[in-house]
Order: sequence, then C-alpha cells, then structure tokens
Amino acid sequence: MLILFFVSVEITHAQLTVSPIPRQGTAKKNLKSARTKSDTPVSLPFWDDFSTTTTTFPDTLWVNSNGVYISDGAGINSLSINVATFNGLNAEGSPYNPTDLTANGFTDTLTSRKIKMSEVPIGERNSVYLSFFYQWQGNGEAPDNNDFIRLEFKNQEGNWVIIQTITGAENSDPTIFSSVLIQITEDQFFHDEFQFRLRSYGRLSGPYDTWLVDYVYLNKGRNADELSFPDRSAASAISKLFDRHYAVPIKHFLASKKIDSVRFDVQNLRGPTFGGASINYRATAKYYNYIGDNPPNTYARTLIKSRGVKGETGAMLPYERVRVRLDTLPDPNNVLEFNPDADEIKIQLKMKVISNDSIDPELPAFLPLDFRVNDTISAWYTLKDYYAYDDGIAEYSAGLTQPGNRLAYQFDILTDTATLYGFEIYFPYLGGTNSETLDLFVYGNDNGLPTLSPIYSALSRTITKNGNNEFLFIQIEPLFIQDSTFYIGYKEPVSSNIKVGLDKSNDTGDKIFVYVGDSWSQNTDVKGSLMIRPIFGKGAGDIITDVPRENETIRLYPNPNRGEFYIEDEIIQLNIIDATGRPVGWQIEEMESGNKISMNSPSSGIYLVRWINKKGFYQKKILITR
Repeated sequence: MLILFFVSVEITHAQLTVSPIPRQGTAKKNLKSARTKSDTPVSLPFWDDFSTTTTTFPDTLWVNSNGVYISDGAGINSLSINVATFNGLNAEGSPYNPTDLTANGFTDTLTSRKIKMSEVPIGERNSVYLSFFYQWQGNGEAPDNNDFIRLEFKNQEGNWVIIQTITGAENSDPTIFSSVLIQITEDQFFHDEFQFRLRSYGRLSGPYDTWLVDYVYLNKGRNADELSFPDRSAASAISKLFDRHYAVPIKHFLASKKIDSVRFDVQNLRGPTFGGASINYRATAKYYNYIGDNPPNTYARTLIKSRGVKGETGAMLPYERVRVRLDTLPDPNNVLEFNPDADEIKIQLKMKVISNDSIDPELPAFLPLDFRVNDTISAWYTLKDYYAYDDGIAEYSAGLTQPGNRLAYQFDILTDTATLYGFEIYFPYLGGTNSETLDLFVYGNDNGLPTLSPIYSALSRTITKNGNNEFLFIQIEPLFIQDSTFYIGYKEPVSSNIKVGLDKSNDTGDKIFVYVGDSWSQNTDVKGSLMIRPIFGKGAGDIITDVPRENETIRLYPNPNRGEFYIEDEIIQLNIIDATGRPVGWQIEEMESGNKISMNSPSSGIYLVRWINKKGFYQKKILITR
C-alpha cells in the first residue's frame, strides 16, 4: 500500500459556512458529450490521473459522471495535479436534495466507459488488477463513520456487483491518500461491455461528506506484491509569486520589486522494483506586456535549464515526495520582462519534470501508456491594478451564518500608502432575487485586528447579479490607505443570502475575521481564499507620495474640542488618527458652511485629522479634552 502522510486540514461550521456553487448549465453540454462516448468500448490499459482533464468534469474515459468535480483545490497533496471530488452536489452544482437537510443516499458516481475485457487472453486473466487511491475529506467536509464510497463491477448480464465498500470509520484521516488494489478473476467480468464505477453515499443536501479519488489504473500483467508505477509527476500547483498573492498592482510591484521564491511538489510513484534515479526539472517564464490597446510585447526566458529536484546528485527514494524551491526567479529590473510603461503584465511560469518516464520494452505491463503527460504544470500571475489571493477559480462559496454579523478580509499591500478606488467581489448566483442590498466597509489595522469602527462606509449598496458566477466591481470614493495592512468587509443583510466565491486551492483563512457581539475574532471555520480583490488603479497616481499640507486658510474649529468639530472644506475623504497611529471612527454631517465631524467614543488627547479635497491632501492636529 502506498500511503502519503501530510498536514491535517479540518473544516467546521460556526460563524462562517461553506456552500455550493451552481455550474451554470455547463454540465448538460458535457453530459450529452459523455453519452455519445458510452457506446464505444475501449481496450486495456485504462489509466486516468485526471491531470489532463480539460473541463471540471470527468472526460474521455468516463460516462454519465458529471456530478463528480475535477479540480486541483480539493485534495491534500494528491499524487498528481487534479483529483475527482465526490460530495452531495449534482452535475449543476446544486444539492441532490435541497429541501431535506438530513437526507442521506447515493450522491456522485464515477462510471468508466465500456472496456473490452474479453481481449485479455485466458492465461493472463489472473494478472488483471484495478487500483485507485482515495482520500477521506481532503479540503472538503468530513464524511461520517457510516458514509461510504463503493466500488462496483458490471457483469455480463448487465448487473452491477458490489466489490468493496470503504466507510468513513475505516480511514478517517484527511491527510493521506490510501490505495485500493483489486484482482479481477471471475469469468462474469471478462466481456466487451465491462464497466466499473465508484459511488459515494452521504448527505444529499450540499457539499458534504467529501471523498477524493486519484490515479485510477486497470490492466493485465500486474500482481499484488507491489503497487508501483514508472511515474514521477508534477504533483502540486506552483505557489504564488508575490508573497501570498497571484496578482498585485503593477505600480506597487515596481515600487517594491518584491518577488518570492516559488515552489512545487514532485511525487515519485516508483517503488523499489524500478529503483531510484536523479530527477531533474526545467523552469521557463513567458511575459506579456500590455501597453494601451496594442497587442502585448512577448518575451520568453529559460530560468532553469536542468536542475535536480533533490540537488545535483540526489535520487528520489521509492514513493518519495519532494518540495522543489525555484531559486532562479524573474528579474524585476529587466525591462523586457517588466516594462515600467506597461498597463498590465501577465507572467506564465512553467515547470517540467525531466523524468524519462516513457514506457520501454522492459515494462510491458504499462504499454502503450506515456506517464510524461503529468510532468508539466504552469501558473499565471498578473500585474495590473488589484491584489488577489485567489487563482480566479471558485470551488465553493462562503458566507456569514447570521444577519447583522460582519466579515473583514485582511490585505497586506507592498506600499506604505496608496489610494483605494474600489474592489471586486465574486458573487455566485445562488438563485432567488438578482439584487441584494449590502453595507460595505473598509477597516484600518489595530494590532492585527480590524479597527472596531470602519475608516470608510458604503452603506446600502445594491448588488445586482445577472444569473452568472462572476466578479462584480464596486466603486467607492477614492480612499487614502495609510497603512500597509487594511481590511475590506461587509455586514450580513437580513436576507442572509450573501455568499462570496471561495478558492479552496489556496488558504488565506487566517486573514478572515468575523465581528460578533462586540469584538473581532479570527476565522477558524473555513479554509481557502475569499475572492475579494481591492482595486488601486492603473496609473502612477495610484500611489500618493505628497506630504500632507497644513493650510491655515481652511478653518477647523473649535480646537480644542470635546470630540465634535467643523471643517469648512469640501471633503472627498477623511481620516482621524490617534497618538498611537491607529485610526478612529467618526460620523460626518454636511452643513451649509462645511462639515460637522463627530468622533466615536473620543478620549482626551491629541489627534491628527487628515482629509483630501479636489486640490490635495491636508492635515491638522486637534486636542480633545473630556
């Protein structure tokens, strides 16, 4: 048995909950395509690690299996890129039973195409084995002890025969992939319309009771002594290039020129039979610099031509997994790679494992497979006008559970000051009304927590959804951010129907905070990255470097005061900062001669009042006496 040990991941449901996302009719098209393939039997060998799947549904070798979801984000350290996910969501991403939250039953099914088992010579039928790897829970929700995933074979009479049932009680560790190896010897299965299928059983009401399946292989010429494959795969996504971000504003990047070393995993699936070998990898980068409406200027560069994944001479051990660190990185000072005049830059990093895993005559059991198909992975990064923790793919959605609760999402920017113009939020279409009224907020930073009072409020914003899962841009009045850490959030409306896209392949759950009662608490309920992106603008004016000016012609009075004062000016944006540098809350009321400012819970001391008008950035000190 090949067992891979990794770090535990748990999902609970308290102040935040995870919900499904509808697939917007794509399944129907794919399902029709799958049915047209179902009458065409295939010959052995049968192998799929899902790394080359071109949709979010099983393709090529599978039929009527569109409830199963193919993605990279669900499994924990899978054997190669992508896994098949089983849960309580159907082909359109909706619960099998949305009305009865406690109903249990069969959920997703993964069914093979017909296989010509009669082609196996009688003398070799004792060497036919089916194997696959499964994971309990992964990055999903944990199956209960009585939930199960079941393997079934179709006999020559067209009936499904139960072969093996794996329950949640048997292996309730979400950190490993366990193997199953089944010998097929009975005559009833050696016919030209043989099929096998995996079926999950659990809650029918949503993305619950999750099982992951990977690396399915059926062939003759096998034995029960060793589960081994002549394969060294690229087994994880490439990590982020800009700290924890997939995208950052181009001007922020050029000001900091900060790039982080990226990493990816290589998995050796060879056992002792095949021996060890020094495995190398190659890294390339391609840059697309966009200026105006012209086609991009493209530049390619080889970062690493060939380097060992364990050093120059280190051979991978049987079944070993190695985390590779890319220490030759894109060059921020190379204008061919990063043109300072560009409006947008896209970077593609590509990693290829140089493994020589093609099949040769010494390994006849694997002919004519070519295991090199899972050797190459790539990742895209963007420099434009926004920050993104997510990779743009929402496996699920997340939302607050109670009306009136607040959520805040922490962002760490590459500059000390910048001007926020708005943000994009990925709102899945969950049915019902197309519009929601939402209170949106920006919070300052208070020792790693959002400030109790927001530094910006956008109250009663109408969020209009057109039936698609998509990012919506929400524009705000320009907001001067004076700290490298700030938070974007919202208040759950009475309808309690707001959900935000959740990227499960990247975990920034530690940056999510929930306000309940009278304090903020850090999220422990949800793993993943919320798909919220602050927008900072494309131009050089994004970063305000002007020193705030004192202007004696603008009246601020009375001073000293008890927490209420007036500013005779047209204010675009206002911030009040205490002596420790923390922002404080306030209310503003427009008057005939200016604005009345009322501070929230003021204490005695000196405060700095900063504001922006049409001409510039100003500040004055005030003294509060209580």
